[in-house]
Amino acid sequence: MNWTKNWTKKADISIQVIVIAIIALIVLVVLVLIFTGKITSFSTGVSSCADKGGVCVPDAQSCIREGKSAVRGLCTKAEGGTYCCIPVEN
Repeated sequence: MNWTKNWTKKADISIQVIVIAIIALIVLVVLVLIFTGKITSFSTGVSSCADKGGVCVPDAQSCIREGKSAVRGLCTKAEGGTYCCIPVEN
């Protein structure tokens, strides 16, 4: 009976080692992205209407009439509206 108890402990330890190694790998990848500047370039590209080829407008209906997509949250009222009109890619 003693051998089954030892066997399960060894299996538990190996699973723990695998989980820790995966977490360490994820942390390493995130650190590499931060230090190479890839994360900042991604966030600025996502948050800008102009980077997506869009124009800020006050209402979504003008975008829909032109056959464009209206995305809320990429524009401020100071930029000309609350919606970003982005051309639809086919």
